[in-house]
Amino acid sequence: WQSQIGRETLQKITKKVIPAWKDGLRPVQEDFCSAILDGEDVLCCSATGGGKSAAFSVPILALHEYNKNPTLYPAGLRTRLNPVGIVVTPTKGLASNIVLELGHLNVAAFAYSRESLAEARRSGVSLADEIKGCEKWQVVCVDPEHLKTKEWREISEFPLWRDNVLYGAGDEVHLIKEWGADFRVDFRFIGLFFRGRLPATASVVALSATLAPGKDTSAVCQSLGLFDGQFHLIRRTNERPNIHFVMQTLSHGLSGYEFPDIIPFLKSRRKTIFHFNSLEMLFRFYVYIWRSQPRTANKMRRTRMYTSLCSAEYNRETIRLIDEDPECQIVLATIAFANGIHAKSLLDSVTIGCSTTTLDIMWQGTGRAGREEGTQARGVVLVQKSTLTLARKYLDSPPRPTKGKGSRKHKHSETMNLAKAQLLTESNCYIAFLNTHYENPPLEISTLDCLAAKRPLPCSLCLARSGKTLSFPAPASTPTLPAWTFASSSKRSYGGSRKLKLTRKEREKSQTPLNKFRNSIRSQEHKNGRFLEHPQTMFLPASIQTSLLDNLLLISSLSDMEQFLQKWRHRAAHAAGLYRVVTKIQKNIRADRE
Repeated sequence: WQSQIGRETLQKITKKVIPAWKDGLRPVQEDFCSAILDGEDVLCCSATGGGKSAAFSVPILALHEYNKNPTLYPAGLRTRLNPVGIVVTPTKGLASNIVLELGHLNVAAFAYSRESLAEARRSGVSLADEIKGCEKWQVVCVDPEHLKTKEWREISEFPLWRDNVLYGAGDEVHLIKEWGADFRVDFRFIGLFFRGRLPATASVVALSATLAPGKDTSAVCQSLGLFDGQFHLIRRTNERPNIHFVMQTLSHGLSGYEFPDIIPFLKSRRKTIFHFNSLEMLFRFYVYIWRSQPRTANKMRRTRMYTSLCSAEYNRETIRLIDEDPECQIVLATIAFANGIHAKSLLDSVTIGCSTTTLDIMWQGTGRAGREEGTQARGVVLVQKSTLTLARKYLDSPPRPTKGKGSRKHKHSETMNLAKAQLLTESNCYIAFLNTHYENPPLEISTLDCLAAKRPLPCSLCLARSGKTLSFPAPASTPTLPAWTFASSSKRSYGGSRKLKLTRKEREKSQTPLNKFRNSIRSQEHKNGRFLEHPQTMFLPASIQTSLLDNLLLISSLSDMEQFLQKWRHRAAHAAGLYRVVTKIQKNIRADRE
């Protein structure tokens, strides 16, 4: 497939089976797709939106067409009877997104997750048997944790599956180093599975937009068993010329309930995704945005959440709405969960705080915007003053190399590293620094500042030096929505953020009626013969109770409360009853405070 005849055949097939790709594959796509078809290993690093996901679809589609119409193409090219592939993904959101996009290309794909596994077991279906058959699904997305299970040992040992598996792919492989250390240690198992369970004829594919050369790439290659001279390293620039990159210091802290720094983005009427370090912070911003809209606004249509607490169906609907619904303007997502999210209509990406975020994840978040060709987008990082101070201290006293297990960690090492500190304290050009860090070609141009390189959208540092301004209007087709009604906390009836938080005694006291309500649900369902096998805690999980107590005095309607109940099995039957309990708790707390 990497021969001249093979490449011509691949381009011919691609244009036929994907008519929307009139020009066929880009050169970089042709390189890695032909290598995959020849069973060779590939590490591809290129920009978000650069077409890397063609690695999942094109080789599968090419072999199906080649097998279906053998007389139309040269004989002797390597093939499989029923080609299949597996894609290891860091989040179920990304898996769901890949499945959706592959479906648009007529590739049957499936997300193997805890939820889909539970549903199959309830239905008496063996997912392992269906995967081993190589007929129902051509691509299966799976998280690293499931690769260690008995089912995947059975799948990987089944002769039919081994004969047909074309590739094992890892998406967002920079996370192997970032998350595999302590957050999700099973990321370190991906390479062991690929090398120990896949046949030698299968291609190992690794994709990332933010894998820096040097020690980061070496660490990932070592984990995946990619050795010098034995794989194709395809490295393209990850610069995004259509994105105006901005680093902006926050004027207000992030621990309260008022966030004036985001007002310009809300008023812009542009489709925007906000990234957060934690669910707790996300919920406070959601409440701020909710309360800043008039009663006439369709708040749940205008603003959506995209988190691990939302159901897969809700998250898929969010992606669809941001692309298709002109009135869906804002998405709030956790940084980790938004890895790899694909929504073409997003114009602005705003990262809220970066105290616990790496440079790679910041640049990944920026790449979520401007994926539609011809658009001008913004990638903004709103930085706390304390984080800038920490970055300067880090550079003044960098950590010493550790010499053993007993070595003490630098006090800043868990939240700061050299590359991140250098970006935060950069004073000349952010894009030149990023291009140097990622070694984006051609270095003789990419490492120049935006003005010297004549970039159409200079970064915020270069723009300030130029004396010029940039305008980012909403598209002409954007509808006029109800005006925002921002108000300071001093005008709010609750009188400040501290009064919105429950004391320890108030939380303990509020827990009692919630547990009592949980037990009443259990009794009702048991009387009806339902959920007999479920433990008591499942009827109102602790995670939901914690979210309710964290936001108790912010809840003013049933719809306010339902944002915390997305994954609650009993929402339809018991949400109204739970809301009555919540309002009673609120009334008692306010009465006690008076």
